[in-house]
Amino acid sequence: MKKFRKVEIIIILIIIISVIVIFPSTLTMYKEKTEVSVSTKSGELIYDVILDNSDTYLDEERNTPYFLVSVKNTKDLALTDVDFDYELVIKNKNNSNGLYSYVDETNNETTPVANLSITGTLNKGEESIKTYKIYIYSTSNQEDTVEYDVDYEIVQKRME
Repeated sequence: MKKFRKVEIIIILIIIISVIVIFPSTLTMYKEKTEVSVSTKSGELIYDVILDNSDTYLDEERNTPYFLVSVKNTKDLALTDVDFDYELVIKNKNNSNGLYSYVDETNNETTPVANLSITGTLNKGEESIKTYKIYIYSTSNQEDTVEYDVDYEIVQKRME
């Protein structure tokens, strides 16, 4: 009986050792044969951001100065191949104390803020331009020079 027990234990140990030695190499062989395929669609992203900040722009109804920022899906007569999202950020420069707002697509003026963010989308296909009238307010009631920066980020949309 003891001898039979020893044989049983030896067989179990052989099986355990075999599994420990063979299983990792089998897993390694499986992983080595894994293939990955990646596909992406892309096109030429063409855009133009135009800042028109003439000192003479004054909205007579509001008695408020403004400037224009335009985003186009063309540049030098070339049209973009892809749809894209954009973000315009207007913020104070050199310790200026300006506040900025614009009239959105629903014809409502946004609340004047020190850092104004405008997001939108332009599509491929035909020439398109979006122009924003940015109103400038001073935080003081006195005549003030407001300096600002216009930053932008353009991101290609996912192509289907």
